[in-house]
Amino acid sequence: MPERPPASTPKDGERPLRRDAARNRERIVHAAREVFGRRGLGVTLDDVAKHAGVGVGTMYRRFPTKEALVRAVFEQDLAMRQESAEQALTHPDPWQGLVDFLMTMTADLAENRGLHEVIMLGSHSSEPFETARGGMLPYLEALIRRAQESGQLRTEVTASDIPSCSRCSSPPPSSPRDGGPTSGAATSRSS
Repeated sequence: MPERPPASTPKDGERPLRRDAARNRERIVHAAREVFGRRGLGVTLDDVAKHAGVGVGTMYRRFPTKEALVRAVFEQDLAMRQESAEQALTHPDPWQGLVDFLMTMTADLAENRGLHEVIMLGSHSSEPFETARGGMLPYLEALIRRAQESGQLRTEVTASDIPSCSRCSSPPPSSPRDGGPTSGAATSRSS
C-alpha cells in the first residue's frame, strides 16, 4: 500500500490533520481572509464559520479563539509585506523603490480592512504581530534613508510620517454586521 502524504504539516508536536479536517481548516482560513478583509476584525467566529460553510464546532476545533484565527490569516500577510520591502530595497532607483513599496502597501491596506486593523491600528497585539510590525520599521527606515541619500526625498521625512499618509487612503469605519458606516455622518456631500 503506497504511503499517503500527511494532510497538513504538524506544528509543535501536533498530529497531522486528516484530509477532510485540513480542507475544513483551509476553508475557514480562506473565509476568514475574505470576511476580515471586507468587514474588519469585528466579525464573530460564527460569522466566519457561516461564510466557510462549516459548523461552529468545526470552527472552534480548528481555531479555539479568534486570536488564533486572526494569527493564521495575517501572519502570512505580514511576511509578504516584509518580502515586498526587501524587494523595494533592491530597486536600482531608491525613490522608485520607496514609492513602489508605499503604493503596494497603501493599496493593500485600503482594500483589506482586517489587514489595516492589524498593521495600522495594532488590533490583536500578540507577540507574532508585534514582531512582524516591529520588523517592518527597519525596512521602512532603510527605504527612506536610501531615497534621502539619493537626494530624492526631503531629509526631515521619517518613518513615523508614513502611517499618517497611509491612513488617508483607508476606507471609512464600518459596522461589522453590514459593512456600512458606523456613524450617522454622511460619507459624501451634495449641494
